[in-house]
Amino acid sequence: MIKKEILYNFLTILLKSFLTTLVIGYIIFNIIYVRNQCPMNENIFWCQSNEQVPDWDGRYIISDQPIIFYEYSEWVFNALFLDFGVFDMYDKAEVFDYALNALSLSFFLILVTLIVGLLISILLIFLQKFPFIRDNIIEPILSLSFIHIAIYAIYFKYFLTDPSLLSSFLLCFITALGSGILFDFYTLLNNEHKFIMDKDYVTFARNSGFNEYRFAYKELVMSIIYISTSRIPIIFGSMIIIEILSQGYYKGIGFSIWANVFVQNINYSAFFGSVFLSIAVFTFLYYLTEHIKLSVLEK
Repeated sequence: MIKKEILYNFLTILLKSFLTTLVIGYIIFNIIYVRNQCPMNENIFWCQSNEQVPDWDGRYIISDQPIIFYEYSEWVFNALFLDFGVFDMYDKAEVFDYALNALSLSFFLILVTLIVGLLISILLIFLQKFPFIRDNIIEPILSLSFIHIAIYAIYFKYFLTDPSLLSSFLLCFITALGSGILFDFYTLLNNEHKFIMDKDYVTFARNSGFNEYRFAYKELVMSIIYISTSRIPIIFGSMIIIEILSQGYYKGIGFSIWANVFVQNINYSAFFGSVFLSIAVFTFLYYLTEHIKLSVLEK
């Protein structure tokens, strides 16, 4: 019975994520269709710079909805089989492989940043028991979190192009620290820790001489998972800034999305594939986080 419920919940999250991704993807697909002012070829994204059709009237988002819907449906059908198409008629590199590699790098950096922020926050929560440390160390550290990540990245810009493992770790450290991420992470964890440790069953265990964490650890772990996964989109936003400021050294999904419309020759195929994949993954994480919150923590 429990296995069926877990499977049902997973499939529900998957379906909601898929439908949300389809809607957002369709909106972006429409924008790309209008922005790509090249004549229609065999692919809606492709454009030859030397094409010239004097009598061509352009693309229209309202009257061309049948074309847009057909092209989008065909793209999504292929995407279900992990076929995001190729870059263009001359470059046959697979867009899915390109987007997946970029997303994998971003996720690795986000994961390291998440772990660093989590460990620092837990350490600060336990150290706050000491008034001197709380007033003279913890509060100044948290105040540093309000400095925007771009300032840290510019000041420590050599981290962005240094290939060493230490520099990558320091880059994740300043990402965990800047733009209020550490303060937000610490505050949420600290409030949840206080809430759980003040519950009746935990208080009873403490007064009875037992280790209260043995009774509260399940709730604490679920809270950590929920809070951590809910911080991923925020860290992702900061990681995009880091990737762009690295000028291509960290070619994560954020850089790939940005570079294919602002830096390199415009490539709508690579741009849309990267956007669609990132929306699908982060939408799934959002609904998973909400499920943990509503179905587990609030019971």
